[in-house]
Amino acid sequence: MRILIIHNFYQDPGGEDVVFQQEVAALKEIYEVETLTFKNEKGLKGLLQFFLSPFNLPAASLVDAKIASFKPSIIHLHNTQYACGPAIIRKISQRGVPLVMTVHNFRLLCPSASLFFNDHLFLDSIKATFPWKAIRLGVLDHSRLKTAWLAFSYGLHRKIGTWNKVDRYVVLSEFAKNLFAQASFPVSTDKFSIKPNFVEAIPKAENTFVTPKKRFLYLGRIAAEKGVMPLVKALKNSAFELAIAGNGPQLEALKEAIQGHDNISYLGSLTKEQIAQQLQVSTALIVPSICLEGMPLTVLEAFSAGTPVLASNLGVLKEMITPGYTGDLFDPNDPASILQCMERWQQISTEKWLEIAAHCQATYQEKYSKKSAIDTLIQLYKSTILSKKEFVSLHK
Repeated sequence: MRILIIHNFYQDPGGEDVVFQQEVAALKEIYEVETLTFKNEKGLKGLLQFFLSPFNLPAASLVDAKIASFKPSIIHLHNTQYACGPAIIRKISQRGVPLVMTVHNFRLLCPSASLFFNDHLFLDSIKATFPWKAIRLGVLDHSRLKTAWLAFSYGLHRKIGTWNKVDRYVVLSEFAKNLFAQASFPVSTDKFSIKPNFVEAIPKAENTFVTPKKRFLYLGRIAAEKGVMPLVKALKNSAFELAIAGNGPQLEALKEAIQGHDNISYLGSLTKEQIAQQLQVSTALIVPSICLEGMPLTVLEAFSAGTPVLASNLGVLKEMITPGYTGDLFDPNDPASILQCMERWQQISTEKWLEIAAHCQATYQEKYSKKSAIDTLIQLYKSTILSKKEFVSLHK
């Protein structure tokens, strides 16, 4: 099998880039794989990319040339926003190559991509035929112009049937699949398959639970949608210990908020090795997101290390974490719920903690390991190629 994988890098690296890189590396161990990548630029060039995105003919020509030279058995498309653009889907369809597309976020349903705006969930676009309210509010970067242009681009491609030219959509969870099923997105859910993200295993040190561990750990972006500031506010006058690692637009506000509160510390940005170390000395990873996550890689890393997870009872997190089995859940918008969850957690016995830690690692191996994810992806490729051949033969 010859696999062409296409991805559009954002200006700032993120989880989608990590997933793309990991899948490419893993597939190269088995098959002949080539990549074609695009990069969002800043300044005038970036502005030009954005306004060309509905029909980026130069990008489509690059894809066409790559197909001609590599002759792939299948193409796997990740992000298209915005240096690449959706027009490449039409070019791939013209070439007759089976196409799989991973949906990492909710941009196909709303210009916000995150279904989050002004510190709250924004779900109005999901069932709308066109996101007028999103445009009026400027849900993309607080810009009505940007929001309108993206809405026009994706709306146009809805109208001309571009999204139906994808042979198989890959979503990360049952929650995401159900959300698309309820939405106005004009593609049958028969085209949707579930394949979770994966991470390389973080080894669990022997006898890490020698004495009861008290400290909780937050890993990730320090931004409004991640719920870090409400978490800090809830814990300020408590006895719970929290360590925070990461970077983001709310970093300075965070540093100011934790001054004088010795139970909350900021660790900075960590390397993979440092993340492993911090997971080993924490009683649980805490994920207080107030947005609908795609599939946080930090949760997978925690599971692989045998570190339980306390998380928001929203979206995919409810699907990933089973209370009493791999961690616990709380209402991220209710400080009392957060504190009660953490209190419950600190009351569990050493034996129960070790049992839950073992469940986390078993869940990782079953659902989120490299082998599990790549086996699932390969089966998706094979079934998509077969379905495409059957479709072509029926319509000759």
